[in-house]
Amino acid sequence: MALDRIRDVSLKLLCSHGGCMQYSTLRRELCQVLQVTDSELCRMLRASQCFTIVPGQGSKRAGSQLSEDTQLIATASVRLCKDFLKKSCRGSCSQIHLCKFFLLGNCKFSKGRNICNFSHAIHSPHNLSVLPSIAKLTEAELRQLLLQNDTSLLPEICTFYNKGPGRYGSCTYKQECTKLHICLHYVQGSCKFGSSCKRCHSFSDSNSAMTLENLRADVAHNLLQTYQNLYSIKNYTPHDGKDQCNRVHFKLPYRWQIHGESWQDLLNMEQIEKDYCNPSKTRSSVINFDAMISGLSQIRRLSTASSVTKPPHYILTTEWLWYWKDEYGKWIEYGKQEGLHSAASTTSINLEKAYLADSNGKVEFTAGKHQYVLSFKEMCQTNVHIGTQRAVRRRPKFISEKDLENQIQNQGKPGQSGSTRGKSIPANWDKSLDVDIEYKLVRVLESSEEYKQVQTLFQRTMRNSVIQKIERVQNLALWEVFQWQKEQMTKASGGADVVEKQLFHGTDPKFIEAICQQNFDWRICGVHGTAYGRGTYFARDASYSHNYCQPRQGAMTMFVARVLVGQFVKGDSSYLRPPLRDGSKSSYYDSCVNDVSNPSIFVIFEKHQIYPEYVIDYKS
Repeated sequence: MALDRIRDVSLKLLCSHGGCMQYSTLRRELCQVLQVTDSELCRMLRASQCFTIVPGQGSKRAGSQLSEDTQLIATASVRLCKDFLKKSCRGSCSQIHLCKFFLLGNCKFSKGRNICNFSHAIHSPHNLSVLPSIAKLTEAELRQLLLQNDTSLLPEICTFYNKGPGRYGSCTYKQECTKLHICLHYVQGSCKFGSSCKRCHSFSDSNSAMTLENLRADVAHNLLQTYQNLYSIKNYTPHDGKDQCNRVHFKLPYRWQIHGESWQDLLNMEQIEKDYCNPSKTRSSVINFDAMISGLSQIRRLSTASSVTKPPHYILTTEWLWYWKDEYGKWIEYGKQEGLHSAASTTSINLEKAYLADSNGKVEFTAGKHQYVLSFKEMCQTNVHIGTQRAVRRRPKFISEKDLENQIQNQGKPGQSGSTRGKSIPANWDKSLDVDIEYKLVRVLESSEEYKQVQTLFQRTMRNSVIQKIERVQNLALWEVFQWQKEQMTKASGGADVVEKQLFHGTDPKFIEAICQQNFDWRICGVHGTAYGRGTYFARDASYSHNYCQPRQGAMTMFVARVLVGQFVKGDSSYLRPPLRDGSKSSYYDSCVNDVSNPSIFVIFEKHQIYPEYVIDYKS
């Protein structure tokens, strides 16, 4: 019996039974369709990446490698394409193209006369090319497969709710939280308190019911099993120590292998990587980097995700650098000036983002008075006017095993997070306070220059208001992420300074603690405005933000936020993110405004561009 046939039928059976089955049940159901032995089934399950195996404690049949109560969970590496949902995918990606709301069973266009802008065809040519096995799956079966593998589809469980005492734990958004308030251990199947647990064990309580109200009935009915499957796939390590995660695990963020009967690790891996990171080298000992071969054997380099695709707390990503070769054979990184050569208007970050969006695409840029086109397919740049061509190379930034150890040791230490490692805290902060606490509000002295600067900014448009106090928000984690974001935006702009402003935001007092702790969440803090896009709204004038402040005991509260507005464009109510910059195929604006020539309202879609700096209590 062909193992592919056994795999496809087994995957379909699992997806039609809530995404998982015990080994004994799967074997019994499978034998009604195919003639398959225990040996064949076990060999297929262990060889395929379509199944997560959670060993049981029960007995084994004679000759079987798996116990009867072993849990088998349908697993897939594909995800719903986020760029497709933003209408920015070029169609050559390796992810599923489907309407998210159709998948969840609540697309409002499913039964109406209006046609949805996103595909409802699960068996489209693109989807079949990405995951051929879905040809055998029904709509409901594919839905189950994606829901228990793609963590972006279902609401996230609130980690703050699962810490601390009280009805809401330490979640400061409380009943307004858009995440699920449910016991994480219960969902993972490991809660030892049972019915006496102080955390919620029901998806139908007020918070969860509101968050999940748009899910179709069959999805909601199987929700607990779906979450348990998801966590098993994500976190489970069996007792024999062999990780069942379908991703590669290794001690370094790269792995060099040679193919014989199977893929085997190469010796001197760190030296091979060091050679590969040098753009002037095409070989390392017997390895040809251009052809990725050694003799007649195929070579491969496995790697962590590109740094441009992950947020700052992903410390072990791969930073890819882009180089061009000058007439003297010297390799020069894009965006940097070398000798008499002018710096290119594009950078490694910009090129990496464009390359990941379309590896066969082209990017136009300038260097001094010259115009160029870089072809990813040909890996060369061409002078538009005189036709001169130069070779281009994409190579990673080298990281040794020692560098890796230092990064891991420094992870989570104050001032040592991600690429902001080593940054000092702001000079005006109270350094006597423990920086390990989540955040602290520190009252600013009225006699200080700091107070006067904030007061002047506020009273420029609020002259008749009386400030009761100004408090500084000291949240090191948010500050480090903000500084990291500033660095990324600076690199993306070729080293040019990023436009940064102090702007106002009026809100309900009940959200103040949550914002200080977790930053602004547009789904809660931006509910009053969508005219220029779905993001968090900030104002140049305090008088404008005053309209959105809610009084509390006769006083009002307003935030002064430090915001990286960068390059902006006029917004539109349909925007879920800023649009592409004029003439660009990969570079987006940083924010949206109400009026480009005289902006007074700014819409921010990425919360890393915001730091909640001050809280002003005042009476109008």
